[in-house]
Amino acid sequence: RRQRQMCIRDRSLRAESGRLAPRSDVPMHPRRGALERLGPFTLGEHLGEGAMGEVLRGEGPRGLPAAIKRMRPGTEFQDALRQLFADEVRVAARFVHPHIALIYDVSLSWQQPWLAMELASGKSLAMRVGTCTWAQLRAWMCATLEALAYVHARGIVHRDIKPENLLICSESDPRPGLKVADFGIAWPMGHTRARIIGTPEFWAPEQAAGDARRMGAGTDLFAVGRTALYLAGKEDLGRARLESVGAGAWLERLLEPD
Repeated sequence: RRQRQMCIRDRSLRAESGRLAPRSDVPMHPRRGALERLGPFTLGEHLGEGAMGEVLRGEGPRGLPAAIKRMRPGTEFQDALRQLFADEVRVAARFVHPHIALIYDVSLSWQQPWLAMELASGKSLAMRVGTCTWAQLRAWMCATLEALAYVHARGIVHRDIKPENLLICSESDPRPGLKVADFGIAWPMGHTRARIIGTPEFWAPEQAAGDARRMGAGTDLFAVGRTALYLAGKEDLGRARLESVGAGAWLERLLEPD
């Protein structure tokens, strides 16, 4: 009953942001002196960036805080990244769950796709490596598993569970708690073909092998286990280590039978 009440509240938050429909009428070049806007959101400070573009703080109707992810025009491999962006929108916009980052609004315009999601002012678990208590780690992993159970029940595998994609909404945010984010490479269960994509440090063996038939709930659960070990400081899964041993050796070790 509590989860149902939270989901009803989540839908009302989404409704406050405006219509959740792909937009093509987004003003791309604001007038001089005017605040830059995307759809109903006023853009603010730069929060971070990745391969697809940048993340900005935004403010929506009635002061609703949001994180705005937008593709950078002219990004290398633009068509492939645009498809990943569209995939994330298509998958994540379906989900309303207390522990999944809520999508408020989206645009799949040709000029600059963007999406607005709830702002996690506590940032990601990548900032908590080796510093969390057992009680915190247990609560975070239980919340992650609840979110994944919801996703898996709808036939989807996330395929990129890692600390950077587990966000913390603080008590000052509309929905406090852990949120699973970034469904850009999520994949339907049962497909016989899948690209080898994701973050190698957290891959399950079947993901490293590109074996789509074996990808399922266990693929994400493997990544949850790796994430828990990494956050506890029990295993070095950093990019520097991957580069030091070489990608080939890393995958060979991962695919070796126990």
